[in-house]
Amino acid sequence: MTEDEFKAGAIDLLARWGVHVAPVPTAQGIRTPDLRGRGGPDLYAFELKQRDSDRVLNAIPATHDPNVPQALPPFAVSRDKAVQSLVRECVRQLRGEAEMTFRIGWVHCEGFDSDTDQVQLQNSFLGTEYLLDRGTGGRAYACHFFRESDFWRYRNELDGAIVSRQVAHDQVNVSVLLNPYSLRADRLRTGTLLASVERAALVDVVAEEAERICLIADCAIDRRDPGRVLDYVCEKYRLDLLRVPIQRYGGVVRW
Repeated sequence: MTEDEFKAGAIDLLARWGVHVAPVPTAQGIRTPDLRGRGGPDLYAFELKQRDSDRVLNAIPATHDPNVPQALPPFAVSRDKAVQSLVRECVRQLRGEAEMTFRIGWVHCEGFDSDTDQVQLQNSFLGTEYLLDRGTGGRAYACHFFRESDFWRYRNELDGAIVSRQVAHDQVNVSVLLNPYSLRADRLRTGTLLASVERAALVDVVAEEAERICLIADCAIDRRDPGRVLDYVCEKYRLDLLRVPIQRYGGVVRW
């Protein structure tokens, strides 16, 4: 998908959700988002980025001998430097928007492993770790803000995120994430965009926690000490939890 095709598709989809936007003209030396617009009384700004998982395949010839059968090394599905750089660039383009404007980064995943890239990006925004409950027959939970997260780091600049991927020629899988730590979270939650998004596409972790769909590590513990964070989550929910590392092997997510 070209940049222009992505932008046109984003404009059409946002219009279906009641948010009418237009491209922002670029100006040398001035950082601006790709799209600005309005949904009802609310103002929105969107920065669009593309992530191509074919980069993994393209890098293989430089690191593998084609005459020697080898397996692809595992790749983490949590934050990595490439994801952090992409999100940081989104924030730079959105940072100058007016205080009352909702600022949303949109990343579209493409390539042979776009489904896993979509999961990795969502995990990066939300700082997700997967935990296994050893006391209830092995139920697994997604625990958000267990790790360092983009939503916490950029809570003053990033109100939400959209992560999408192409699943067919005319079909896109979309997740719309609300940043619960944003100062504008309550307004965004009741605004035109989130009120119009299909329920299956909306990721509101506060609402999901209330239904025990997920867990949230809402503590002031240093995320570089996962043992203490795990102890906090176990105590908060009265559960016997175990961290479960998840990695990607050649396009397949495995526990």
